[in-house]
Formats: sequence, C-alpha cells, structure tokens
Amino acid sequence: MPWPMVHLTVAHLVQQGRPSPSFILGNIAPNAVTTRRNMNEQMKWNAHLCNVDGILPRVREIQQFHVSHTNIHLGEDYRQFLMGYAAHIYVDLRWAETVYKGMENLAESIFLYRWYMQFRSFQSLYNRDVTQLEYILMDTHPETKQLLELLESAPAASMGRLVSLQEVDDYRFAILRKLEEPIKPRSLRLMDIERIEQFIQETAEELRFLLPSWSALSSSSDAVEEVYSNNPYHG
Repeated sequence: MPWPMVHLTVAHLVQQGRPSPSFILGNIAPNAVTTRRNMNEQMKWNAHLCNVDGILPRVREIQQFHVSHTNIHLGEDYRQFLMGYAAHIYVDLRWAETVYKGMENLAESIFLYRWYMQFRSFQSLYNRDVTQLEYILMDTHPETKQLLELLESAPAASMGRLVSLQEVDDYRFAILRKLEEPIKPRSLRLMDIERIEQFIQETAEELRFLLPSWSALSSSSDAVEEVYSNNPYHG
C-alpha cells in the first residue's frame, strides 16, 4: 500500500490546501498498529477494516464504518480524525486496484524483471520504489513542510481497539523522524511519477465527493443505502 507521503498529499488536496491537523493525523492512523508490541497480520488487517485477511474493504464498507462512527460525539477534532481514517482506507483500496496492480502487471510483462525476480521478490522492488517515492514527493510538493507541521501539532486521537492513542502518537513521530532524514531520491523502477501524480489528483477528487456525503448521514441503513446508490465511485 502507499506510504505516508501519498496519504498526506491526497489529504492536502481533499481539503483544498487547508487540511485540519486532525484530518492529517487520521490519514496515517490505520498504519499506527505497526508500532504495537507483538503486532501480527490479523491486527493489521483489523485496523484496515478487512473482514478477510489481506482483502481490503469495498467502498460501501468504508462508508458504513464512517457513518457508524459519526454519532460518537467527541467534537470536531474527532470528526476530522474519523474522516482521515476512512480516507486512508479508501486511498489504500484505490492504490491496490490501480498503482499496485499496474506494477505487478508491468513486472510480469518485462523480461528483465521476470529474470530479476528469480533472485528478489516483487515486494522488494515495490518497497524500494515506495521508499524513493516518499522523498520524491517531499522534493516536488511545496506543501510538505506544512503537512509535517500539521501532523506534529494534531491533538492525540485513537480509533478504539483498532489503534490506540499511544500507537498513533508513536507512529506519527516515527514518520516525522524518518522524513527528516536527508536522503536524495533515486529514480523509480516500476512506478511512473506522472501516473502517481494522476492517482493523487483523481483519488482526492473522489474523496472530495465521498466524505461530505458520508458526514451528512446518520447511522441508519436507509441513509447508507441512499448515498451508496448515488455514489459514482461505489464498489
């Protein structure tokens, strides 16, 4: 799945260049489970709302999660955090369907990569590219400094048993430390930066449609059905 800078860059566009700190924090929160002691794959999938291990939820399930939590009256910061949490899962889903799948197809179709993968896995190639992408996006997006400042200043928050307050705090400061490292990005091997920028723009546009409609709903199943039927991005 994409690493933090993709999530943060999408979040910046979703809220049209004026994201709230809590929305930014929510956009990295599902991955905070990775800081848990004795973390296992099941915990990771639970934090990402997966009913089946490794299978991301569909748009309707993300919507239902968001709607079911809107009646928890913990203030505007929590509401923004919840929207960010749901946005993260949606970005992961769209990434898996488009960018990740495209990279798999490319690796399988190019002889050089088929030969290379006799010795190293596709996942190692993928991890190499997403690591480099973090620093490329930092270099090319002027809002990076603002986003990291918002991430640092956001009030602490949790998503119940999915990710705790301490885990979210530990994860955000780990991200901040990591992205402060002075690393010069190298070229991408399987990813195309123009395709990534297109993904960021398109996914942000989709979320600008989806999140306000979800936020306006109560937790009734009729309301969920109504907005689902009118959603051009449902899946």
